[in-house]
Amino acid sequence: MHDPGRNRVVRHVASTVRSGYDIHLMRPVARHLMVLVAGTLVALTAFLAYFFTPIGVGGRSLDLNTESDARPGAISPVPSIAFVDVTANSHITFTHFAGETIEDIRQVMSPGFGLADLNGDKLIDMFFVNSAGPGATRGPGNALYLNRGGMQFELVPNAGGADAGEWGMGCTIADYDLDGDQDIYVTALGPNRLYRNDGHARFQDVAEAARVADPRWSTGAAFADYDLDGDLDLYIANYLQFDPSFIPAQSEIRYDRNEPPAFSPYVFPAQADALLRNDRGVYSDVTESSGIHQAEAGKGMAVLFADLTRDRLPDLLVINDVSFNSFFRNMDGRTFEDAGAGCGLADPRSGMGVALGDYDNDGAFDVFSTHWQDESNVLYRNLSNLDHAHDAPFFEDVTIQVGLAAPSMGRTGWGASWADLDLDGDLDLLVANGYTSPAASDPTQCIGQPVMLFLNEGGRFVDHAAGVGLADMSQWAARGAVTSDLDDDGDLDIVISVNNGPVRVFENRLAGGHWLKVRPVGGVVIGTVVRIRCGTTTQQRMIVGGSSYLCGEPPEVHFGTGDSSVIDRLEVCWPDGTIQVFEEVPSNQSLMIRKP
Repeated sequence: MHDPGRNRVVRHVASTVRSGYDIHLMRPVARHLMVLVAGTLVALTAFLAYFFTPIGVGGRSLDLNTESDARPGAISPVPSIAFVDVTANSHITFTHFAGETIEDIRQVMSPGFGLADLNGDKLIDMFFVNSAGPGATRGPGNALYLNRGGMQFELVPNAGGADAGEWGMGCTIADYDLDGDQDIYVTALGPNRLYRNDGHARFQDVAEAARVADPRWSTGAAFADYDLDGDLDLYIANYLQFDPSFIPAQSEIRYDRNEPPAFSPYVFPAQADALLRNDRGVYSDVTESSGIHQAEAGKGMAVLFADLTRDRLPDLLVINDVSFNSFFRNMDGRTFEDAGAGCGLADPRSGMGVALGDYDNDGAFDVFSTHWQDESNVLYRNLSNLDHAHDAPFFEDVTIQVGLAAPSMGRTGWGASWADLDLDGDLDLLVANGYTSPAASDPTQCIGQPVMLFLNEGGRFVDHAAGVGLADMSQWAARGAVTSDLDDDGDLDIVISVNNGPVRVFENRLAGGHWLKVRPVGGVVIGTVVRIRCGTTTQQRMIVGGSSYLCGEPPEVHFGTGDSSVIDRLEVCWPDGTIQVFEEVPSNQSLMIRKP
Protein backbone atom coordinates (compact mmCIF):
# COMPACT_ATOMS: atom_id res chain seq x y z
CA MET A 1 0.00 0.00 0.00
CA HIS A 2 1.36 3.37 -1.00
CA ASP A 3 1.20 6.30 1.41
CA PRO A 4 -1.44 8.69 0.02
CA GLY A 5 0.26 11.61 1.72
CA ARG A 6 3.60 11.29 -0.03
CA ASN A 7 4.15 13.08 -3.32
CA ARG A 8 7.25 12.88 -5.46
CA VAL A 9 7.88 15.95 -7.59
CA VAL A 10 10.00 15.86 -10.74
CA ARG A 11 10.58 19.25 -12.41
CA HIS A 12 11.48 19.87 -16.04
CA VAL A 13 11.77 22.94 -18.25
CA ALA A 14 11.01 23.19 -21.92
CA SER A 15 14.63 23.93 -22.82
CA THR A 16 15.63 20.39 -21.83
CA VAL A 17 12.69 18.96 -23.78
CA ARG A 18 13.79 20.76 -26.93
CA SER A 19 17.46 19.93 -26.61
CA GLY A 20 17.45 16.33 -27.71
CA TYR A 21 15.60 14.08 -25.25
CA ASP A 22 14.08 10.94 -26.78
CA ILE A 23 11.23 12.10 -29.03
CA HIS A 24 8.56 10.12 -30.87
CA LEU A 25 5.51 11.26 -32.87
CA MET A 26 2.46 10.95 -31.36
CA ARG A 27 -37.02 1.23 -4.78
CA PRO A 28 -39.89 1.06 -2.28
CA VAL A 29 -43.11 3.16 -2.78
CA ALA A 30 -41.75 6.00 -0.62
CA ARG A 31 -38.71 6.30 -2.84
CA HIS A 32 -40.85 6.25 -5.97
CA LEU A 33 -42.87 9.13 -4.53
CA MET A 34 -39.61 11.02 -3.88
CA VAL A 35 -38.71 10.50 -7.53
CA LEU A 36 -42.08 11.91 -8.57
CA VAL A 37 -41.71 14.95 -6.31
CA ALA A 38 -38.11 15.60 -7.41
CA GLY A 39 -39.00 15.36 -11.08
CA THR A 40 -41.97 17.72 -10.66
CA LEU A 41 -39.91 20.32 -8.79
CA VAL A 42 -37.13 20.26 -11.36
CA ALA A 43 -39.61 20.54 -14.23
CA LEU A 44 -41.24 23.54 -12.56
CA THR A 45 -37.97 25.32 -11.80
CA ALA A 46 -36.67 24.69 -15.30
CA PHE A 47 -39.89 26.07 -16.75
CA LEU A 48 -39.59 29.20 -14.63
CA ALA A 49 -35.92 29.52 -15.51
CA TYR A 50 -36.74 29.41 -19.17
CA PHE A 51 -38.93 32.50 -18.91
CA PHE A 52 -37.29 34.45 -16.09
CA THR A 53 -33.54 33.69 -16.21
CA PRO A 54 -31.51 36.01 -18.52
CA ILE A 55 -29.25 34.44 -21.11
CA GLY A 56 -26.36 36.13 -19.99
CA VAL A 57 -4.23 22.33 -37.46
CA GLY A 58 -1.59 20.40 -37.41
CA GLY A 59 1.18 20.00 -34.87
CA ARG A 60 4.06 17.86 -33.73
CA SER A 61 4.02 15.07 -31.16
CA LEU A 62 6.63 14.57 -28.48
CA ASP A 63 7.34 11.58 -26.26
CA LEU A 64 8.92 12.87 -23.05
CA ASN A 65 10.83 9.94 -21.58
CA THR A 66 11.31 11.69 -18.23
CA GLU A 67 10.10 11.43 -15.29
CA SER A 68 -3.80 27.34 -8.30
CA ASP A 69 -6.16 29.12 -7.97
CA ALA A 70 -7.93 30.26 -11.18
CA ARG A 71 -11.14 32.14 -11.86
CA PRO A 72 -13.85 31.19 -14.38
CA GLY A 73 -13.60 32.68 -17.84
CA ALA A 74 -12.39 31.99 -21.34
CA ILE A 75 -8.85 32.61 -22.48
CA SER A 76 -9.86 34.16 -25.81
CA PRO A 77 -12.94 34.86 -27.96
CA VAL A 78 -14.74 31.83 -29.41
CA PRO A 79 -13.24 30.85 -32.79
CA SER A 80 -15.38 29.76 -35.72
CA ILE A 81 -16.56 26.18 -35.15
CA ALA A 82 -18.28 23.72 -37.48
CA PHE A 83 -18.77 19.95 -37.61
CA VAL A 84 -19.04 17.89 -40.77
CA ASP A 85 -20.56 14.40 -40.95
CA VAL A 86 -17.73 12.26 -42.32
CA THR A 87 -19.16 8.84 -41.45
CA ALA A 88 -19.43 7.59 -45.03
CA ASN A 89 -16.14 9.11 -46.21
CA SER A 90 -14.37 7.52 -43.23
CA HIS A 91 -15.58 4.05 -44.31
CA ILE A 92 -17.42 3.50 -41.04
CA THR A 93 -20.49 1.38 -41.73
CA PHE A 94 -21.42 0.13 -38.27
CA THR A 95 -25.16 0.01 -37.63
CA HIS A 96 -26.57 -1.03 -34.27
CA PHE A 97 -29.16 -3.79 -34.51
CA ALA A 98 -31.71 -4.33 -31.75
CA GLY A 99 -34.33 -6.23 -33.78
CA GLU A 100 -36.75 -5.75 -36.63
CA THR A 101 -39.24 -4.29 -34.15
CA ILE A 102 -38.67 -2.76 -30.70
CA GLU A 103 -40.70 -4.73 -28.17
CA ASP A 104 -39.12 -4.33 -24.72
CA ILE A 105 -36.58 -2.45 -22.62
CA ARG A 106 -33.67 -4.74 -23.53
CA GLN A 107 -33.65 -3.32 -27.03
CA VAL A 108 -33.67 0.41 -26.26
CA MET A 109 -30.81 0.89 -23.79
CA SER A 110 -27.75 0.56 -26.02
CA PRO A 111 -25.35 0.83 -27.81
CA GLY A 112 -22.10 2.00 -26.34
CA PHE A 113 -18.63 2.01 -27.84
CA GLY A 114 -15.00 2.63 -26.98
CA LEU A 115 -12.24 4.83 -28.42
CA ALA A 116 -8.55 4.09 -27.80
CA ASP A 117 -5.26 3.39 -29.53
CA LEU A 118 -5.69 -0.37 -29.82
CA ASN A 119 -2.74 -1.25 -32.09
CA GLY A 120 -0.06 1.05 -30.72
CA ASP A 121 0.27 3.44 -33.68
CA LYS A 122 -0.77 6.48 -31.58
CA LEU A 123 -4.01 6.95 -33.54
CA ILE A 124 -7.46 6.54 -31.96
CA ASP A 125 -9.32 3.41 -33.07
CA MET A 126 -13.00 2.52 -32.53
CA PHE A 127 -14.79 -0.50 -31.08
CA PHE A 128 -18.59 -0.69 -31.36
CA VAL A 129 -20.83 -2.99 -29.32
CA ASN A 130 -23.90 -4.56 -30.90
CA SER A 131 -27.00 -5.82 -29.14
CA ALA A 132 -28.83 -8.59 -30.93
CA GLY A 133 -28.74 -11.69 -28.79
CA PRO A 134 -30.19 -15.19 -28.55
CA GLY A 135 -33.80 -15.33 -29.61
CA ALA A 136 -33.54 -12.33 -31.92
CA THR A 137 -32.62 -12.03 -35.55
CA ARG A 138 -28.84 -11.84 -35.50
CA GLY A 139 -27.21 -8.58 -36.44
CA PRO A 140 -23.65 -8.07 -37.70
CA GLY A 141 -22.01 -8.34 -34.26
CA ASN A 142 -19.46 -6.06 -32.63
CA ALA A 143 -17.11 -4.12 -34.89
CA LEU A 144 -13.49 -2.97 -34.67
CA TYR A 145 -12.27 -0.11 -36.87
CA LEU A 146 -8.56 0.72 -37.01
CA ASN A 147 -7.53 4.31 -37.70
CA ARG A 148 -5.38 4.54 -40.82
CA GLY A 149 -4.88 8.31 -40.58
CA GLY A 150 -6.57 11.24 -42.23
CA MET A 151 -9.97 10.28 -40.79
CA GLN A 152 -9.88 6.96 -42.66
CA PHE A 153 -10.82 3.75 -40.84
CA GLU A 154 -10.55 0.08 -41.75
CA LEU A 155 -12.98 -2.57 -40.52
CA VAL A 156 -11.25 -5.61 -39.00
CA PRO A 157 -13.56 -8.61 -39.48
CA ASN A 158 -14.04 -11.00 -36.55
CA ALA A 159 -11.43 -9.31 -34.37
CA GLY A 160 -10.44 -12.38 -32.31
CA GLY A 161 -13.70 -13.37 -30.56
CA ALA A 162 -14.99 -9.84 -30.38
CA ASP A 163 -18.08 -10.98 -32.29
CA ALA A 164 -19.93 -12.69 -29.43
CA GLY A 165 -23.70 -12.80 -29.79
CA GLU A 166 -25.08 -11.74 -26.41
CA TRP A 167 -27.25 -8.68 -25.79
CA GLY A 168 -24.32 -6.28 -25.75
CA MET A 169 -24.66 -2.96 -23.94
CA GLY A 170 -21.38 -1.04 -23.91
CA CYS A 171 -17.71 -1.23 -23.04
CA THR A 172 -14.87 0.29 -21.09
CA ILE A 173 -11.26 0.19 -22.25
CA ALA A 174 -8.10 -0.04 -20.12
CA ASP A 175 -4.80 -1.90 -19.84
CA TYR A 176 -6.10 -4.30 -17.18
CA ASP A 177 -3.02 -6.57 -17.30
CA LEU A 178 -0.50 -3.69 -17.57
CA ASP A 179 1.25 -5.14 -20.60
CA GLY A 180 1.25 -1.84 -22.44
CA ASP A 181 -1.84 -2.18 -24.65
CA GLN A 182 -5.53 -1.43 -24.23
CA ASP A 183 -7.98 -4.23 -23.47
CA ILE A 184 -11.78 -4.14 -23.87
CA TYR A 185 -14.40 -5.08 -21.28
CA VAL A 186 -17.87 -5.48 -22.81
CA THR A 187 -21.02 -5.33 -20.69
CA ALA A 188 -24.15 -7.20 -21.70
CA LEU A 189 -27.32 -8.83 -20.58
CA GLY A 190 -25.01 -11.64 -19.53
CA PRO A 191 -22.39 -12.79 -19.71
CA ASN A 192 -19.87 -9.94 -19.91
CA ARG A 193 -16.70 -10.33 -21.98
CA LEU A 194 -13.07 -9.32 -21.41
CA TYR A 195 -11.09 -9.12 -24.63
CA ARG A 196 -7.36 -9.25 -23.98
CA ASN A 197 -5.28 -7.37 -26.54
CA ASP A 198 -2.08 -8.95 -27.89
CA GLY A 199 -0.73 -5.49 -28.73
CA HIS A 200 -1.72 -5.66 -32.40
CA ALA A 201 -5.49 -5.26 -31.97
CA ARG A 202 -6.06 -9.00 -31.96
CA PHE A 203 -8.29 -10.04 -29.08
CA GLN A 204 -9.02 -13.14 -27.03
CA ASP A 205 -11.94 -13.46 -24.63
CA VAL A 206 -10.50 -14.19 -21.16
CA ALA A 207 -13.53 -13.25 -19.07
CA GLU A 208 -14.01 -16.71 -17.58
CA ALA A 209 -10.33 -17.12 -16.69
CA ALA A 210 -10.21 -13.63 -15.18
CA ARG A 211 -13.51 -14.24 -13.33
CA VAL A 212 -15.26 -11.18 -14.72
CA ALA A 213 -18.00 -12.87 -16.82
CA ASP A 214 -20.87 -11.40 -14.82
CA PRO A 215 -24.06 -13.14 -16.04
CA ARG A 216 -26.45 -10.35 -14.97
CA TRP A 217 -27.66 -7.34 -16.95
CA SER A 218 -24.59 -5.10 -16.78
CA THR A 219 -24.50 -1.57 -18.13
CA GLY A 220 -21.74 0.82 -17.05
CA ALA A 221 -18.34 -0.41 -15.91
CA ALA A 222 -15.08 1.24 -14.92
CA PHE A 223 -11.50 0.33 -14.07
CA ALA A 224 -9.39 2.04 -11.40
CA ASP A 225 -6.75 1.15 -8.82
CA TYR A 226 -8.96 1.76 -5.79
CA ASP A 227 -6.58 0.01 -3.34
CA LEU A 228 -3.39 1.60 -4.76
CA ASP A 229 -1.64 -1.75 -5.13
CA GLY A 230 -0.52 -1.01 -8.68
CA ASP A 231 -3.15 -2.82 -10.78
CA LEU A 232 -6.63 -2.05 -12.09
CA ASP A 233 -9.74 -3.15 -10.23
CA LEU A 234 -13.21 -3.21 -11.79
CA TYR A 235 -16.65 -1.95 -10.82
CA ILE A 236 -19.70 -3.27 -12.68
CA ALA A 237 -23.07 -1.48 -12.57
CA ASN A 238 -25.99 -3.85 -13.03
CA TYR A 239 -29.44 -2.75 -14.10
CA LEU A 240 -32.63 -4.84 -13.90
CA GLN A 241 -33.71 -8.38 -13.14
CA PHE A 242 -35.35 -8.72 -16.51
CA ASP A 243 -37.67 -11.64 -17.23
CA PRO A 244 -39.30 -11.48 -20.66
CA SER A 245 -41.75 -14.22 -19.66
CA PHE A 246 -43.18 -12.12 -16.81
CA ILE A 247 -44.06 -8.53 -17.63
CA PRO A 248 -46.84 -7.09 -15.43
CA ALA A 249 -49.85 -5.46 -17.03
CA GLN A 250 -48.73 -2.09 -15.66
CA SER A 251 -46.08 -0.71 -13.34
CA GLU A 252 -46.78 -0.09 -9.67
CA ILE A 253 -46.33 3.66 -10.13
CA ARG A 254 -46.57 4.94 -13.68
CA TYR A 255 -44.83 8.25 -12.88
CA ASP A 256 -46.79 9.68 -15.82
CA ARG A 257 -44.28 8.24 -18.28
CA ASN A 258 -47.00 6.82 -20.55
CA GLU A 259 -44.83 3.85 -21.43
CA PRO A 260 -45.93 0.26 -21.89
CA PRO A 261 -44.77 -1.88 -18.92
CA ALA A 262 -42.30 -3.74 -21.14
CA PHE A 263 -40.33 -0.47 -21.47
CA SER A 264 -40.66 0.74 -17.88
CA PRO A 265 -37.70 0.50 -15.46
CA TYR A 266 -40.21 0.61 -12.60
CA VAL A 267 -41.61 -2.80 -13.50
CA PHE A 268 -38.46 -4.83 -12.86
CA PRO A 269 -36.42 -5.18 -9.63
CA ALA A 270 -32.88 -3.79 -9.39
CA GLN A 271 -29.77 -5.92 -9.80
CA ALA A 272 -26.91 -5.63 -7.31
CA ASP A 273 -23.63 -4.14 -8.55
CA ALA A 274 -20.21 -5.74 -8.14
CA LEU A 275 -16.75 -4.53 -7.10
CA LEU A 276 -13.94 -6.84 -8.24
CA ARG A 277 -10.36 -6.60 -6.98
CA ASN A 278 -7.52 -7.43 -9.35
CA ASP A 279 -5.18 -10.08 -7.95
CA ARG A 280 -2.48 -10.54 -10.61
CA GLY A 281 -4.92 -10.67 -13.48
CA VAL A 282 -7.59 -12.73 -11.73
CA TYR A 283 -10.45 -10.87 -10.06
CA SER A 284 -12.04 -11.48 -6.66
CA ASP A 285 -15.50 -10.26 -5.67
CA VAL A 286 -15.08 -7.82 -2.76
CA THR A 287 -18.55 -6.26 -2.95
CA GLU A 288 -19.36 -7.28 0.62
CA SER A 289 -15.97 -6.91 2.30
CA SER A 290 -15.59 -3.40 0.83
CA GLY A 291 -18.94 -2.23 2.19
CA ILE A 292 -20.41 -1.53 -1.25
CA HIS A 293 -23.25 -3.96 -0.57
CA GLN A 294 -24.54 -1.84 2.33
CA ALA A 295 -26.09 0.69 -0.05
CA GLU A 296 -29.52 -0.22 -1.36
CA ALA A 297 -29.24 -1.71 -4.83
CA GLY A 298 -29.92 0.89 -7.49
CA LYS A 299 -30.73 0.36 -11.13
CA GLY A 300 -27.22 1.08 -12.33
CA MET A 301 -26.48 2.96 -15.53
CA ALA A 302 -23.14 4.78 -15.38
CA VAL A 303 -20.00 4.46 -13.25
CA LEU A 304 -17.30 6.99 -12.50
CA PHE A 305 -14.08 6.33 -10.57
CA ALA A 306 -12.47 9.64 -9.55
CA ASP A 307 -10.64 11.04 -6.52
CA LEU A 308 -13.19 13.65 -5.45
CA THR A 309 -11.95 13.87 -1.86
CA ARG A 310 -8.38 14.78 -2.94
CA ASP A 311 -6.77 12.12 -0.75
CA ARG A 312 -5.40 10.13 -3.75
CA LEU A 313 -7.87 7.31 -3.14
CA PRO A 314 -10.31 6.80 -6.06
CA ASP A 315 -13.89 7.35 -4.97
CA LEU A 316 -16.85 5.88 -6.81
CA LEU A 317 -19.98 7.54 -8.19
CA VAL A 318 -22.79 5.34 -9.53
CA ILE A 319 -25.59 6.96 -11.54
CA ASN A 320 -28.83 5.00 -11.14
CA ASP A 321 -32.08 4.98 -13.08
CA VAL A 322 -35.26 5.77 -11.04
CA SER A 323 -33.33 5.13 -7.82
CA PHE A 324 -30.89 7.08 -5.67
CA ASN A 325 -27.39 7.65 -6.99
CA SER A 326 -24.58 6.35 -4.79
CA PHE A 327 -21.36 8.18 -3.98
CA PHE A 328 -18.99 5.72 -2.32
CA ARG A 329 -16.18 7.50 -0.53
CA ASN A 330 -12.96 5.47 -0.49
CA MET A 331 -12.02 5.41 3.18
CA ASP A 332 -8.69 3.57 3.30
CA GLY A 333 -8.10 1.70 0.03
CA ARG A 334 -10.10 -1.27 1.34
CA THR A 335 -13.55 -0.07 2.36
CA PHE A 336 -16.11 2.39 1.05
CA GLU A 337 -18.78 4.47 2.76
CA ASP A 338 -21.92 5.66 0.98
CA ALA A 339 -21.66 9.44 1.41
CA GLY A 340 -24.04 10.49 -1.36
CA ALA A 341 -26.71 12.03 0.88
CA GLY A 342 -24.19 14.15 2.74
CA CYS A 343 -22.41 15.52 -0.34
CA GLY A 344 -25.43 16.28 -2.52
CA LEU A 345 -25.08 13.54 -5.14
CA ALA A 346 -27.81 11.13 -3.93
CA ASP A 347 -30.23 12.19 -6.63
CA PRO A 348 -33.33 9.93 -6.94
CA ARG A 349 -34.24 10.77 -10.53
CA SER A 350 -33.77 8.82 -13.75
CA GLY A 351 -30.01 9.05 -14.13
CA MET A 352 -28.46 7.87 -17.40
CA GLY A 353 -24.95 9.15 -18.14
CA VAL A 354 -22.19 11.00 -16.30
CA ALA A 355 -19.27 13.28 -17.13
CA LEU A 356 -16.54 14.79 -14.95
CA GLY A 357 -14.87 18.13 -15.63
CA ASP A 358 -13.79 21.40 -14.06
CA TYR A 359 -16.13 23.58 -16.10
CA ASP A 360 -15.42 26.79 -14.15
CA ASN A 361 -11.63 26.33 -13.85
CA ASP A 362 -11.75 26.74 -10.06
CA GLY A 363 -9.59 23.70 -9.28
CA ALA A 364 -12.40 21.35 -8.25
CA PHE A 365 -13.93 18.69 -10.50
CA ASP A 366 -17.65 19.07 -11.17
CA VAL A 367 -20.17 16.37 -12.17
CA PHE A 368 -22.79 16.41 -14.92
CA SER A 369 -25.48 13.75 -15.25
CA THR A 370 -28.16 13.17 -17.87
CA HIS A 371 -31.78 12.31 -17.10
CA TRP A 372 -35.13 11.30 -18.55
CA GLN A 373 -37.02 13.97 -20.45
CA ASP A 374 -39.49 15.07 -17.74
CA GLU A 375 -36.51 15.84 -15.49
CA SER A 376 -33.75 18.23 -16.36
CA ASN A 377 -30.16 17.15 -16.65
CA VAL A 378 -28.06 18.19 -13.65
CA LEU A 379 -24.77 20.05 -13.22
CA TYR A 380 -23.35 19.53 -9.75
CA ARG A 381 -20.79 22.22 -8.99
CA ASN A 382 -18.08 21.05 -6.59
CA LEU A 383 -17.87 23.47 -3.66
CA SER A 384 -15.10 21.62 -1.82
CA ASN A 385 -12.78 23.69 0.34
CA LEU A 386 -9.50 23.14 -1.48
CA ASP A 387 -7.51 24.00 1.66
CA HIS A 388 -8.65 20.79 3.37
CA ALA A 389 -7.51 17.83 1.30
CA HIS A 390 -9.37 15.18 3.30
CA ASP A 391 -12.75 16.93 3.64
CA ALA A 392 -15.64 15.22 1.89
CA PRO A 393 -16.74 17.14 -1.21
CA PHE A 394 -20.01 19.01 -1.34
CA PHE A 395 -21.92 19.59 -4.56
CA GLU A 396 -24.52 22.22 -5.43
CA ASP A 397 -27.08 21.87 -8.22
CA VAL A 398 -26.39 24.91 -10.44
CA THR A 399 -28.19 23.61 -13.54
CA ILE A 400 -30.64 26.49 -13.77
CA GLN A 401 -28.08 29.19 -13.04
CA VAL A 402 -25.79 28.10 -15.88
CA GLY A 403 -28.55 27.66 -18.47
CA LEU A 404 -28.59 23.86 -18.74
CA ALA A 405 -32.00 23.08 -17.23
CA ALA A 406 -34.63 24.40 -19.65
CA PRO A 407 -32.96 23.10 -22.86
CA SER A 408 -32.93 19.54 -21.51
CA MET A 409 -36.63 19.40 -20.69
CA GLY A 410 -38.45 17.26 -23.23
CA ARG A 411 -35.26 15.42 -24.20
CA THR A 412 -33.99 12.18 -22.70
CA GLY A 413 -30.24 12.52 -22.17
CA TRP A 414 -27.77 9.64 -22.40
CA GLY A 415 -24.10 10.10 -23.23
CA ALA A 416 -22.30 13.31 -22.26
CA SER A 417 -18.80 14.62 -22.77
CA TRP A 418 -16.96 17.65 -21.38
CA ALA A 419 -14.60 18.94 -24.06
CA ASP A 420 -13.07 22.24 -25.16
CA LEU A 421 -14.52 22.04 -28.66
CA ASP A 422 -13.72 25.64 -29.60
CA LEU A 423 -10.23 25.68 -27.99
CA ASP A 424 -10.93 28.82 -25.98
CA GLY A 425 -9.68 27.49 -22.65
CA ASP A 426 -12.87 26.26 -20.96
CA LEU A 427 -14.98 23.13 -21.19
CA ASP A 428 -17.98 22.87 -23.48
CA LEU A 429 -20.59 20.12 -23.17
CA LEU A 430 -21.93 17.55 -25.66
CA VAL A 431 -25.16 15.68 -24.79
CA ALA A 432 -26.74 12.84 -26.81
CA ASN A 433 -30.55 12.58 -26.67
CA GLY A 434 -33.20 10.09 -27.76
CA TYR A 435 -36.44 8.74 -26.40
CA THR A 436 -36.71 5.46 -24.48
CA SER A 437 -39.30 3.73 -26.68
CA PRO A 438 -40.71 3.87 -30.21
CA ALA A 439 -43.84 5.64 -31.35
CA ALA A 440 -46.94 3.47 -31.30
CA SER A 441 -47.30 3.99 -35.05
CA ASP A 442 -43.72 2.86 -35.82
CA PRO A 443 -42.27 0.10 -33.61
CA THR A 444 -39.05 -0.18 -35.63
CA GLN A 445 -37.06 2.59 -33.95
CA CYS A 446 -37.05 4.73 -30.82
CA ILE A 447 -38.09 8.35 -31.26
CA GLY A 448 -35.22 10.64 -32.22
CA GLN A 449 -34.35 13.87 -30.40
CA PRO A 450 -31.81 16.65 -31.11
CA VAL A 451 -28.25 16.40 -29.87
CA MET A 452 -27.16 19.38 -27.75
CA LEU A 453 -23.77 21.09 -27.95
CA PHE A 454 -23.38 23.73 -25.25
CA LEU A 455 -20.55 26.23 -25.64
CA ASN A 456 -19.22 27.59 -22.36
CA GLU A 457 -19.66 31.36 -22.52
CA GLY A 458 -18.05 32.58 -19.32
CA GLY A 459 -19.61 29.93 -17.11
CA ARG A 460 -23.01 30.00 -18.80
CA PHE A 461 -23.96 27.49 -21.49
CA VAL A 462 -25.71 28.09 -24.82
CA ASP A 463 -26.77 25.29 -27.19
CA HIS A 464 -25.20 25.79 -30.64
CA ALA A 465 -25.77 22.28 -32.02
CA ALA A 466 -28.09 23.29 -34.83
CA GLY A 467 -25.76 26.02 -36.03
CA VAL A 468 -22.54 23.99 -36.09
CA GLY A 469 -23.63 21.00 -38.19
CA LEU A 470 -25.41 18.66 -35.77
CA ALA A 471 -29.01 19.55 -36.62
CA ASP A 472 -29.89 16.35 -38.47
CA MET A 473 -29.17 14.20 -35.40
CA SER A 474 -32.73 14.99 -34.32
CA GLN A 475 -34.00 12.10 -36.45
CA TRP A 476 -31.98 9.54 -34.48
CA ALA A 477 -32.29 8.09 -30.98
CA ALA A 478 -28.74 8.78 -29.86
CA ARG A 479 -27.13 6.95 -26.94
CA GLY A 480 -23.33 7.08 -26.49
CA ALA A 481 -21.29 10.25 -27.05
CA VAL A 482 -17.51 10.68 -26.92
CA THR A 483 -15.14 13.40 -28.14
CA SER A 484 -11.61 12.66 -29.33
CA ASP A 485 -9.04 13.92 -31.85
CA LEU A 486 -9.61 11.23 -34.46
CA ASP A 487 -7.63 12.86 -37.27
CA ASP A 488 -4.77 14.06 -35.05
CA ASP A 489 -5.12 17.70 -36.09
CA GLY A 490 -5.43 19.13 -32.58
CA ASP A 491 -9.16 19.70 -32.25
CA LEU A 492 -11.79 17.31 -30.93
CA ASP A 493 -14.12 15.34 -33.18
CA ILE A 494 -17.40 13.69 -32.16
CA VAL A 495 -18.69 10.10 -32.25
CA ILE A 496 -22.34 9.40 -31.43
CA SER A 497 -23.97 5.97 -31.36
CA VAL A 498 -27.61 5.43 -32.33
CA ASN A 499 -30.08 2.87 -31.02
CA ASN A 500 -31.05 0.53 -33.86
CA GLY A 501 -29.35 2.83 -36.32
CA PRO A 502 -26.02 3.93 -37.81
CA VAL A 503 -23.16 5.44 -35.82
CA ARG A 504 -22.36 9.03 -36.72
CA VAL A 505 -18.87 10.57 -36.86
CA PHE A 506 -18.38 14.35 -37.08
CA GLU A 507 -15.10 16.02 -37.94
CA ASN A 508 -14.33 19.30 -36.20
CA ARG A 509 -13.48 21.95 -38.82
CA LEU A 510 -12.35 24.58 -36.35
CA ALA A 511 -10.77 27.83 -37.49
CA GLY A 512 -8.21 29.14 -35.00
CA GLY A 513 -7.13 28.33 -31.47
CA HIS A 514 -4.17 26.57 -29.87
CA TRP A 515 -4.19 23.21 -28.10
CA LEU A 516 -2.25 20.59 -26.17
CA LYS A 517 -2.77 16.83 -25.86
CA VAL A 518 -1.17 14.75 -23.11
CA ARG A 519 -1.08 10.95 -23.03
CA PRO A 520 0.48 9.51 -19.83
CA VAL A 521 2.02 6.07 -20.33
CA GLY A 522 3.59 3.50 -18.03
CA GLY A 523 1.74 1.50 -15.37
CA VAL A 524 -1.63 2.64 -14.03
CA VAL A 525 -2.69 5.89 -15.74
CA ILE A 526 -6.37 5.98 -14.76
CA GLY A 527 -6.66 8.61 -12.06
CA THR A 528 -3.87 10.78 -13.43
CA VAL A 529 -4.61 14.52 -13.18
CA VAL A 530 -3.01 16.93 -15.67
CA ARG A 531 -2.99 20.70 -15.07
CA ILE A 532 -1.81 23.53 -17.29
CA ARG A 533 -1.41 27.24 -16.57
CA CYS A 534 -1.54 29.90 -19.26
CA GLY A 535 -1.19 33.36 -17.77
CA THR A 536 -3.66 33.60 -14.88
CA THR A 537 -5.88 30.72 -16.01
CA THR A 538 -5.34 27.16 -14.79
CA GLN A 539 -7.14 24.19 -16.34
CA GLN A 540 -7.20 20.58 -15.22
CA ARG A 541 -8.30 17.25 -16.65
CA MET A 542 -8.46 13.77 -15.14
CA ILE A 543 -8.13 10.40 -16.85
CA VAL A 544 -11.17 8.82 -15.27
CA GLY A 545 -12.44 5.30 -14.99
CA GLY A 546 -15.84 5.47 -16.68
CA SER A 547 -17.65 8.39 -18.29
CA SER A 548 -20.42 9.27 -20.76
CA TYR A 549 -22.95 6.41 -21.14
CA LEU A 550 -21.84 2.82 -21.92
CA CYS A 551 -18.68 4.22 -23.50
CA GLY A 552 -14.93 4.09 -23.06
CA GLU A 553 -12.82 7.22 -23.57
CA PRO A 554 -9.16 7.32 -24.65
CA PRO A 555 -6.63 7.50 -21.77
CA GLU A 556 -5.42 10.96 -22.74
CA VAL A 557 -6.39 14.56 -22.01
CA HIS A 558 -6.87 17.54 -24.28
CA PHE A 559 -6.71 21.29 -23.63
CA GLY A 560 -7.60 24.34 -25.64
CA THR A 561 -5.28 27.25 -24.93
CA GLY A 562 -6.96 30.01 -26.95
CA ASP A 563 -4.39 32.51 -28.20
CA SER A 564 -1.65 31.18 -25.90
CA SER A 565 1.12 29.58 -27.95
CA VAL A 566 3.11 28.63 -24.83
CA ILE A 567 1.93 26.81 -21.69
CA ASP A 568 3.64 28.43 -18.71
CA ARG A 569 3.37 25.34 -16.54
CA LEU A 570 2.35 21.73 -17.17
CA GLU A 571 1.85 19.44 -14.19
CA VAL A 572 1.22 15.68 -14.32
CA CYS A 573 0.00 14.14 -11.05
CA TRP A 574 0.18 10.35 -11.15
CA PRO A 575 -2.09 8.11 -9.06
CA ASP A 576 0.79 7.01 -6.80
CA GLY A 577 1.60 10.61 -5.86
CA THR A 578 4.46 11.26 -8.28
CA ILE A 579 4.27 14.77 -9.76
CA GLN A 580 6.06 15.90 -12.91
CA VAL A 581 6.36 19.59 -13.75
CA PHE A 582 7.24 21.06 -17.16
CA GLU A 583 7.64 24.78 -17.85
CA GLU A 584 7.41 26.89 -21.01
CA VAL A 585 5.88 24.12 -23.11
CA PRO A 586 4.90 25.08 -26.67
CA SER A 587 1.25 24.47 -27.57
CA ASN A 588 -0.01 22.67 -30.72
CA GLN A 589 1.66 19.36 -29.88
CA SER A 590 0.86 15.93 -28.48
CA LEU A 591 2.96 14.89 -25.49
CA MET A 592 3.41 11.27 -24.52
CA ILE A 593 4.74 11.55 -20.98
CA ARG A 594 6.27 8.52 -19.34
CA LYS A 595 6.16 8.10 -15.62
CA PRO A 596 9.65 8.24 -14.04
